[in-house]
Amino acid sequence: MKGATIKRLAFLLLLGLLASSQTAVLASVRDAGKTPLDGRWQWTWTKAELNGAPGPHFPGSYFAEFRDGRHYSNYPKPGSMLTLKGTFTVHGVVVTLHFRPGATSVEPGRTYMMRFSIYRDRLTWSKIPGHAGLDLLPITPWTRVH
Repeated sequence: MKGATIKRLAFLLLLGLLASSQTAVLASVRDAGKTPLDGRWQWTWTKAELNGAPGPHFPGSYFAEFRDGRHYSNYPKPGSMLTLKGTFTVHGVVVTLHFRPGATSVEPGRTYMMRFSIYRDRLTWSKIPGHAGLDLLPITPWTRVH
């Protein structure tokens, strides 16, 4: 009996180890697609900050969300809650953005590239010389919304 109990305990221990390693593998695969930009961000543009900026613009608070390779943004214009939608990829500190048709102030299908920096949940943007970028992003830092 004693030998059978030890074998059973060893088997259960082995099963437990296999299950925990499987859970760790699944968690790392699930998190592998995460980027530093993933999450929800908020920023506010004042009328003075937008003065002289290209294109149509509206002062106010904005939100953007990055997740699963997709980005979503609101545009504080009456009747427009979620107007900027598209996809993104991150390579190091460079993000490549594409926008879907119907987006305002951008050219759908065009590739936009921006450099970003995140420090203490504050996101700042800068344009990359020689690449299409978004002129309004560097105006003010974004804050991560928890």
